[in-house]
Amino acid sequence: MIQLAISLIFCLISSIAFADEQPSIVSNGDEKIIIISKGIQEALTRWESKAKILTAQHFSPEVWSLYTNEDKNSLPMATVGDFNGDSIKDIGLLVQVENSLHAVVALSQGETYTVKSVKKFSLNNPAVKVTNKINQSSHINVYLFTETYKLLKQSKKLPPRDGFQVEILDSENTTLHYAKNGSFFEYKGLIK
Repeated sequence: MIQLAISLIFCLISSIAFADEQPSIVSNGDEKIIIISKGIQEALTRWESKAKILTAQHFSPEVWSLYTNEDKNSLPMATVGDFNGDSIKDIGLLVQVENSLHAVVALSQGETYTVKSVKKFSLNNPAVKVTNKINQSSHINVYLFTETYKLLKQSKKLPPRDGFQVEILDSENTTLHYAKNGSFFEYKGLIK
């Protein structure tokens, strides 16, 4: 694996690595590395040149406590799954673009990727960005999960796929999304 590591992230994650392979989250001792291809990075830049992937320090200990070492597919800012049902891994990312936060997915299209925006939040929303009034530090309360349900019973016409979940800490604002024909929809059906 070719790694051109960029040390952007600390805490449980020490780097994002670029490789010519499908996206993944790998463990290296106590650290986790988000692997994305140059093609995914280029697709993200085409989608929005100012997009910056959130890093570990953006999230509170409360958000990090939701993730275990056994969860190999998800971190607060990145989650890997087959979201469009083509048997090629896709990656969901939380990215900041100026004063907004976007939950996006880099969807595989054969050997290339395209980035789709799934949900957008204002960083002025106090439920999204929480500021500690004592030390003026702030944390993002939005995070991602892959729901590895192999059958979303929305329609018998959909091939098996994973769901892309966007959550806000301590709220009922949790949405599960699925891809169909290159677009994302909020899932409202039964999950098997």
